Amino acid sequence: MTAMSRIITGLIQTVLVMAVLLWVVHLSACCFNDEKETSYRLESTQRHLLPYTDGQVLNFRHTNGVDFDVRIQKRTEYLSVVVNDCLECCPEREKLEVEVISFLADTVWFPVLVAVPLKSRTARGLEPVKKHVKVLEPYRWDRAVQGSGDYLRVDQVLQFNDQRMLDCNPALQVVCHNTFGVGGNTYTNVVELKLTHVRDAENFSFYSCFFIRDGLLSIQQTDYVHNVPVHMAEYYLIN
Repeated sequence: MTAMSRIITGLIQTVLVMAVLLWVVHLSACCFNDEKETSYRLESTQRHLLPYTDGQVLNFRHTNGVDFDVRIQKRTEYLSVVVNDCLECCPEREKLEVEVISFLADTVWFPVLVAVPLKSRTARGLEPVKKHVKVLEPYRWDRAVQGSGDYLRVDQVLQFNDQRMLDCNPALQVVCHNTFGVGGNTYTNVVELKLTHVRDAENFSFYSCFFIRDGLLSIQQTDYVHNVPVHMAEYYLIN
């Protein structure tokens, strides 16, 4: 190696060391301090948008002919979630008061319904929607409980108007049905949301969830194995 090459190599190494030191100083100034955590609570207009009570039992019927009970679990929880958008930023956390509705059943899939504070960054993109409940795939809720605010940032939401009535907004990720028939009955003003449960790249399930003012009405399920649909089913409210 020539003398000039050694000088250039030394300069490059020096620059790299200085860059690493500057990055460490940057992190020390930010991330080694106490994390910022902002608390948000639900507004009164966001509570009890769906008329469920804790412990309530619903009766559903499966297309295989089996009737089964679903128990409602409704509770208020407090989540501490990271809400950063970039990996280079220091962690920022939000402590959120949320209202959660779970459908407890033994063998079938149900979504989790979550109301989050409007001022939280997890409600980003939904600012015009003042009253809403997020409809989550259960694994997203599990990840949110573990502290990831990104899993609460979904556009699959039920919107309610000033009279607290279900209001279908096609600008959101929903389908509006003027009428919808299931179980020999016809319902009006039905909102459909589509969710996906992914097991791996080739094995997954699609769920179409239908809601009316009183809550969840029906779920249509399509299972895929190796990217091929192999099973379809529906289960719907009968009481």
